[in-house]
Amino acid sequence: MDTIRYYERLNLLKRVASATDPTDAKEYPAENLERLKWIDRLKEMGFSLSETAAMLELMECGERPSSLAKERLEEKLSLIDSKIRQLMKMKETIQSFID
Repeated sequence: MDTIRYYERLNLLKRVASATDPTDAKEYPAENLERLKWIDRLKEMGFSLSETAAMLELMECGERPSSLAKERLEEKLSLIDSKIRQLMKMKETIQSFID
């Protein structure tokens, strides 16, 4: 629940006041479940929370990622490829000291 509240403070999730609860408890719209799934997916892809917020905003326009969202995904993929190359070089350097 702490994570959900944290995401709420970052405006990643929406919350509405309960009309039936006099203690002003909050209710979460059903679409938050889908947003939570996307937050988890984007986190697994290496997106920061601020990048995730931007991606969620871009993706709200429709079911499929917009062209700008696809561009951001391609940028992330390029970054990952670059990191893999750097790690492979590091591995080769370390391996050369072992051999």
